This record gives sequence, structure tokens and C-alpha cells, in this order.
Amino acid sequence: MKVEPLSDALGAELVEFDIKRPCTLEERSLLRRFFCKYHLLLVRGQDVKAEDQTRFVGYFGPMHRRADGKQETFISNRVEKGVATGQSRLLWHQDGTYGIHPGIATSLLAEDVSPDAVPTLFANAVRALEQLPAALRSRIEPLHTVHGKDAYLERTDVRFSVDNIPDDAPGEQFVTFEQPIIYDTPHSRQKTLLVSEFFTSHVVELPREQSEDLLQDLFSRLYADGNVYGHKWQAQDVIIWDNMALHHCRPADMGTATRRMRRQSLDGWFTNDGTIDWPETVVARARTAD
Repeated sequence: MKVEPLSDALGAELVEFDIKRPCTLEERSLLRRFFCKYHLLLVRGQDVKAEDQTRFVGYFGPMHRRADGKQETFISNRVEKGVATGQSRLLWHQDGTYGIHPGIATSLLAEDVSPDAVPTLFANAVRALEQLPAALRSRIEPLHTVHGKDAYLERTDVRFSVDNIPDDAPGEQFVTFEQPIIYDTPHSRQKTLLVSEFFTSHVVELPREQSEDLLQDLFSRLYADGNVYGHKWQAQDVIIWDNMALHHCRPADMGTATRRMRRQSLDGWFTNDGTIDWPETVVARARTAD
């Protein structure tokens, strides 16, 4: 098994790798090392079925299971019963930062995509943090931000702000959580920037104007062209990416070009010595912080 980097910023394609063949324990360990190094892995040019994606994703950690028992969701720009639609532009973000349990990893299988389908962009938040000037990194080290989302109506092209929450909004409509700007990842032992243009409202410790200036500075570094990889989809592509190390976005409205993805995610991480249970780890860390 070998890898070929996809860009200077992030990502690698797995070559001489058969996704349809079960991996040995040694191969699974190597896949996890590649994942932590490159943050995104691509399998391309194979006749991939749903069960192949599920087996592949299962090498990295215990998979998320929905309340109905299913391990997958579907995202499509076609109107389909029971399928989440992705029609509009999707701002830069990391999944789940508005709660105590941000996602560890996400995988997409391109079940049906047109050659001109809108790409997915990825930005390396670990790399961006490492490249910050020392004075800026020292400034943000103790700071926290509020992340949130509207649980009733999600506009993927509009940034969340607590200042826009109506006074008469139902208590369960808006979900918010406070996160450190510099975040320790549990699976790769790396530090990353946990701020995004979609879910991050403001910096807790700063006045609003200073908060926005700081966030825009960080965004400009995170989403700079040299820190971004754009993935142009091909049919049967499988990717898995580190949700904490990378931000992702859909840079334009979908239009009519077909784009249907099978989505799976992780609730933990396998190591050579056992399993990191992500929900329990996060709760324990939160209690320690209190």
C-alpha cells in the first residue's frame, strides 16, 4: 500500500490498495497513520459498493449509528424521500462544533455524480495553526468561541450569530456550545483551530468588534488558497477526512449537475491498544475543565 499526496496542503490518494479486500490488522494500523499524517484519504478508480465503504470506514473507529439503527445518511441535490438535500452553498465548517461532541471523521462515497458537479473544498486547520505568527498564537491560546446552529431551519450559506437569535425563540431551536479556539484532538494528539465561518458566532473574552476582527484574521489564514485542497468528484470516489483537522465547504449552489453522496461518520477511534471512545472522552475532559 502506498500513498500519493493530493496537494501541498493536505490529502493523499491510496494507490495499490483494493478497497474490496479486507485489510489485515497491520494494514489497518497503517491506514490510521496515513490518516493522521494527511488528514484526508482518497480511494479512486474502483467499483465501490456500500458495503465496501462501510468496511473501509470501520478500520478507523466505531461508526456512528442513528436512532433508527442505520449507519449512513445520504446527501443529494435531487429531491428524494428521506434524503437530505444539499442545494445551496455550504460555508466553511467542522461538523458538530456546536455541541460537546464534534465529529472525529466523515466519509463520503460518490454514488452518482456528474462530471461538472460542484467540488468539495478542504482547508487544513492543523497546518494553519502551525503557521501562525508566535504573537497571534499566544494571543488566542486562552480564548474561547461560541458555536451554534438553528435546529429548526438550517441555512448553509448564512453564518450563525447569537446576536440574531430572536428573544421569543423556543429554547430548543438554537443549539450553542463554547469551545477553545486551539483544540486538542484526541485521536492524533495534534492541535487544531476550532473556529469556522459557518458555526462560530464570536470570541467569548473579547468585545464584538475585536472578536470579529480576530475571527476574520483567522479565517483569512485558514481559507487561503495555499491551505486548501479542492476535490473534484468522480463516480465511486471514497474519501475519509479528519473533521477536526480539516474544515470543508461547498463553494457554490449545486445547480442541476447530479451529486449524490453516501455519508458515514465515526464515534470513536481505534488504536493498536484499544479504542478511544470519543463521546466519553469529551465529557471527561469537560468535567476536568470545570
